[in-house]
Amino acid sequence: FIPRFDSAIMRYSDILPKLSKDNKTPLPSLRPIEYTLAGLISLKKATGVPIPDQGQVRRELIAQRMVKVSLYDRKRKELFGNTSFVQANWDPTFEDRWSFNEESMPGTNPIIFRIDKNSNREIEILF
Repeated sequence: FIPRFDSAIMRYSDILPKLSKDNKTPLPSLRPIEYTLAGLISLKKATGVPIPDQGQVRRELIAQRMVKVSLYDRKRKELFGNTSFVQANWDPTFEDRWSFNEESMPGTNPIIFRIDKNSNREIEILF
């Protein structure tokens, strides 16, 4: 097992401290994170995206387009984990089309998620 270092958050992304039997005191060794589901979602393009009616919102007031991505537990009827924000490119010529760039734009694209081994969740991904 070779741990992976994530330089964006300055920590190892796949290890946690080992805890004592009372689950409160960290022990001096590390253990891998156990999970039942992990995935990566990479947004490329969205079409048919509705735009507000000109009578409701003036188009020149729309500064940017962004997608929020969240994990939802159908069993508990609640959002859980972090919400990711992915900024979109937009061209006025094609108002209903958004594109996403992995390198040059702010936001999290691709979106990486991992579900705890003991979570017992029914998961949906909401956009």
